[in-house]
Amino acid sequence: YFYLVQYGKDGEPCNLYVKHAQDLYTNSEMSPCAYVVRFDLEEPA
Repeated sequence: YFYLVQYGKDGEPCNLYVKHAQDLYTNSEMSPCAYVVRFDLEEPA
């Protein structure tokens, strides 16, 4: 699992997004030195 914590302007955590690693890797691009991960933070209905 991958956990993305979003912080508000006050520096306090305001959202937590939990993603299964399998879902990240199928929607990411890999380069030799790093992973590129893009998020669509809208939750499905």
